Amino acid sequence: MKIVINIISYSIFFYILIFFYQFINEKKENVSCYAVKIKIEQNEDNNFISEKDIWDILNDKNDTIFNKKIQEIDISKIEKKIKEHNSIENAEVYKTINGKLNIEIKERTPILRIIDENNNSIYVDKKGIIMSLSKKYTARVLFANGKINLKNKNLSKDKSFLNLYKIASYIYNKDFWNAQIQQIYINEKEEFELVPKVGSHIILFGKAKNINKKFENLKIFYKNLQKNFFWNKYKTINLKFENQIVCLKK
Repeated sequence: MKIVINIISYSIFFYILIFFYQFINEKKENVSCYAVKIKIEQNEDNNFISEKDIWDILNDKNDTIFNKKIQEIDISKIEKKIKEHNSIENAEVYKTINGKLNIEIKERTPILRIIDENNNSIYVDKKGIIMSLSKKYTARVLFANGKINLKNKNLSKDKSFLNLYKIASYIYNKDFWNAQIQQIYINEKEEFELVPKVGSHIILFGKAKNINKKFENLKIFYKNLQKNFFWNKYKTINLKFENQIVCLKK
């Protein structure tokens, strides 16, 4: 008898679940989108993307999502459209049962601005992705100029670009150098020269080899300069020679 009661109880519970499942599905099919919540995760002081920009993407070609059935909204398509903006690193879109659409945006973090010989300019983010300039915002980041062509169709595979990114990335990820170096210059030999924020010297870095070792040697040299207050004594500080730093006095 107890077994029969248990079977009947489980059967009733099962049918209740089916009922609620069908009820919820029917409700979802009739619910319209009544609200859109946009959350933008912006890095540090960067403001390349605003809520208005996201609305412009959503309402492209007058294809508004308001009052559209929540079940009919293709969140994969929306995510894809948003991610096409090169200032956006990631986008997640999800909807609630009561008809709200949630959009969470993560903005890219620029670490470098490049200005080429023809005055073309781009940003590069911390992952090496190219970003366009913004008409409404200028990021305070390390900048590079000199012998580089931004019109190169395969820029992301260009050796000079990749070497430039390697040095810029190293500088960005080290607090000391991020605070000290303001400019990278690429000369005619495609060697790198660094311009510091403190002192009137130029750092002849050379090729993008032994990057960590060169910066470590320079840091030791700088500590000695601090002791003697000789920041403006030198015209150039040359790191191109292995295991030694060669300086040219003014």
